[in-house]
Amino acid sequence: MSRTTTTAADGTYAFRSLSVGTYTLTAAKFGYGQETATATVAENTTATGDLTLTQAPSGKLTGTVTAPSGPPRAPPSPSRTRRSRRPPTTGAASRSPCRTAPTTCGPPTPPAA
Repeated sequence: MSRTTTTAADGTYAFRSLSVGTYTLTAAKFGYGQETATATVAENTTATGDLTLTQAPSGKLTGTVTAPSGPPRAPPSPSRTRRSRRPPTTGAASRSPCRTAPTTCGPPTPPAA
């Protein structure tokens, strides 16, 4: 069994109602390295598993797009860009946790039987 959660803007997260045991936690975010820690959950207590992500080195990538038969192609003008005809989604269903929270924590690995 594994679980995944998304952190709040301040980095906090919670897994509720876990069985007693030791868990492996993994946190990752695009542009940062992955971090792993363990936390032991005891009966009727709250365990803490803090992780610190380190920013990964970054750089730039540039290039030229060419047509199969010749010189570079200009990007499409805004008037020629295709737009979706679907109505915008609103409310809770439109919110993606990946867009609203900086880090994803998970999955905790259950204790060995």
